[in-house]
Amino acid sequence: MAIVKKAARLSRAMWAGAFLLLGALTASTANASGPAPGPISWENRLRPAVVAPGKQVPHWSLRERMAFYHVPGVAVAVIRNGDVVKVAGYGVLAAGSAAKVNADTLFSAGSVSKVATAALLLRMVAAGKLGPRPQHR
Repeated sequence: MAIVKKAARLSRAMWAGAFLLLGALTASTANASGPAPGPISWENRLRPAVVAPGKQVPHWSLRERMAFYHVPGVAVAVIRNGDVVKVAGYGVLAAGSAAKVNADTLFSAGSVSKVATAALLLRMVAAGKLGPRPQHR
């Protein structure tokens, strides 16, 4: 039973990491022509991908989202116009650990790569770079 609980926590942490990543991507690409992201531009301005019409857009800090999803640590790379503009680690490797996450910390991708791939493909379709191909018989 302990293995199942641990797997559930890991799965939750992986999905939370995906949401943190997508939130960071959403916030960092909101003004793609602006200055390179810094602490003011994205770390404290994460937002949901969807907001109900007429509702104010909430903004959270990276630390608030990490606490909400019980994520002890995360490594983030912000890419703008194909260039890596920021790489940083936040938090610790495991809850209760003193070992800090840094820009070189490796994490298991798990199912997060499916979410990232879907987001990338949707962006390519929206940009007209990817679409249905005619089938040849």
